[in-house]
Amino acid sequence: MKSEMAQIQQNAVQNHTATMLEIGTSLLSQ
Repeated sequence: MKSEMAQIQQNAVQNHTATMLEIGTSLLSQ
């Protein structure tokens, strides 16, 4: 159970990082 939570948390961090990169890229390309 604990390792599953860590996996979910890791995925959330990766998704958040990807989202921030996308936002930064779209802001730069305006």
